[in-house]
Amino acid sequence: MIFKWLAGFVLVSGWGLGGKCGVGGEVKMTIMTDQEKIKKFDVIETLRTRIGGCFGDQDKIFATHVLDENRAKELRKLAKENSISLNEVQDIIAGYLYRSGFNAKHVMEQIKKASDFFAKN
Repeated sequence: MIFKWLAGFVLVSGWGLGGKCGVGGEVKMTIMTDQEKIKKFDVIETLRTRIGGCFGDQDKIFATHVLDENRAKELRKLAKENSISLNEVQDIIAGYLYRSGFNAKHVMEQIKKASDFFAKN
């Protein structure tokens, strides 16, 4: 597991293991097959390449325009269907915003906003 600290948030990404949070917050790990690893990698790469479409072009604010929100809904569905964790989505968003040159405060605000959105059913 790779642990990344980002202004008080812990973003956790795993490779080769799938984690599921159970009662009491314990993490249960399952072994993934090679085919499952490849599929998950492909989905994460798709999320990385498409996440920018969920943010405003200039201000990089999450899903304020109806088209941005529709793209975010598609990515939320893709993530849920493929068991991509909220932590993995947060990691993708943080990377996108930092690469776009925004400061930590803006990044944290947008991660919070996007996390609330991606946590919905």
